[in-house]
Parts: sequence; C-alpha cells; structure tokens
Amino acid sequence: MSDSWKDGISLKITNIIVYFAFLGSNIYSTHCPRLERRPTLLLHPGLSSSGTIIYQFFQGGKKIIIDGISWGFPLLGFFNATYVSLRPTNAYLALVFSFFVSVTATYIYLTLIRFHKAETYIDKIFIHIPFSLYHGWTIVLASLAAFDAFGVNSITESAGIWTKVFVCLTLASLTGSAATYSRATPEGDLPGSIVIAWSLWAIFAHQTSSDFVHWSSLFFAVVALLWVVDGIRSVVVPSRNGPRLADDEGTV
Repeated sequence: MSDSWKDGISLKITNIIVYFAFLGSNIYSTHCPRLERRPTLLLHPGLSSSGTIIYQFFQGGKKIIIDGISWGFPLLGFFNATYVSLRPTNAYLALVFSFFVSVTATYIYLTLIRFHKAETYIDKIFIHIPFSLYHGWTIVLASLAAFDAFGVNSITESAGIWTKVFVCLTLASLTGSAATYSRATPEGDLPGSIVIAWSLWAIFAHQTSSDFVHWSSLFFAVVALLWVVDGIRSVVVPSRNGPRLADDEGTV
C-alpha cells in the first residue's frame, strides 16, 4: 500500500512552519569581527530548502525527510533561530548555538549520505543538495561565530600577531573542509565545497582593513576554488569506484 500524503502530517506541518518562521532569517551584526562576509555576497542556504518542504508530501521525499531525517529538520531550525536572535546581544551564547546548528546539520548530512543515498535526480536536487549547502554553511558559521565572540573589532583595532595566526588557521581549516567535501564521495560533494569557497571569496572582498587578512583569504579562496574544480571533474568524469547516479535510476 502506497503512502498517503497525510502520513506524518504533524511533522510535515512542523517542517513548513519551521522553514518560514526560522530558516529564512539571517542577520549581520553591527560588530565587525576580524572575519566577516559581505552580506550581498551570500545567499542564505536555508532558502535552498524550499523544495524540500514540498517534496516531503511525495512518497520519495516522505521516505527520506519524514522517516529518515525525522525531527532533525525542526531542531535545526530552532537552533538556527536561537543563534540569529543571540548574535547581536550575546556573542558567547551565539557561539554555543552555532555549534548546535553545526552538529545538527552534520547529523542530517551523515544520515543522508550513509542511509539515504539519492536514487533519483529529484532526491539530489530537493534533498541532498540543499543539505550539503547548509552543512557547508554551518562550518563557515561556526568560524564566524568564534571571531564574533573572541575576535577584535577590525575597524578600530589592527590585527595583532595572534589574531593573524588564528585567522590563518581558520582559513586553512575552511579550505581543508572544502577539500574534504570534494572527496566526500566517489563523485565528490560539490555543493558543500562551493559554499565554503564562495564564503572565502566573500571574506576576501570584505576584509580590506588588514592586508594580511585580505590577501591570506585570497590565497585560501583560490586553493578552495581548485578543490571545487576538482569536484566538478569528479562529477563530469565517470567514477571507477562505483556506479553513477544515472546508472542507479534504472534499478528496482
């Protein structure tokens, strides 16, 4: 017997409420930490989840979103909204909730790649890509939240030696994350790699008060871009480690 669109209706309604109430929100505080992105350069990845809340009413989407991810999506929305509300007033608590956001997104991401691999391109477009984007964004989010809490104001204070060291380590870590996404699967995880590389370019465009931070972010942005290119190559060139998505679609 096929699933009815009413199955799991309470969670489906909750997902819709969470999406419109929480995940469409994002703010940039008046405080200017050592690492920050120009708002006009970043589209909040939560907006990419609009297809997810529609697809959950279909059998394929219900299997992954309702039965697989379950209440992880509403929890992600709650933590994201709490982070957004805390960032202007309490950077330390905002940092804590940014890690909650990252952990929840990681749980959803691992659930998808381990137990609910994309069987069709609809699964890929409406579920896997949005959550790959969101997971990559949460890694950047946690880094920015840490500089919100512990960094100096880049407008009023120059970058000291320790600030430069931590900036360099953070940028290197983000670049390493982009590389990890590129090699996450035989075909790579291009969306996660792209969102991190895009954020590094945004940091380069915005951080002009310190030449060290400005040009360091450019270097790491270029390296991250190379990993994106490598991810594109992995998508275009057939993998030798297993069948491609198109091959799987014909199986029963």
